[in-house]
Amino acid sequence: MATGSEYPTDRTDMKMASVNNVSSEVLHHLYWVEGLSLEGVGARLGISHSGVDLLMRRHKIPRRERGQAYQAYLRRVARKFAAEGLLTGTGVRS
Repeated sequence: MATGSEYPTDRTDMKMASVNNVSSEVLHHLYWVEGLSLEGVGARLGISHSGVDLLMRRHKIPRRERGQAYQAYLRRVARKFAAEGLLTGTGVRS
């Protein structure tokens, strides 16, 4: 991969990833650790969100509940704003 990370960091790291060669470790990391949405995981891997959903079902990776999904979204937005210097103060966890 271009970044030296074991997890893809952008679409160019894993061009044309097929549904059959994405590991459960990568899916779990992107979805649960990085907090990406199905669309975000799909964009990172170069597959559709429905392909990500299929893979998660195949690998038996549970989906977040609505409240958890919203909290993950808020953390992503807060980190983005903090990185751009638009958010100052406390309360932003990485």
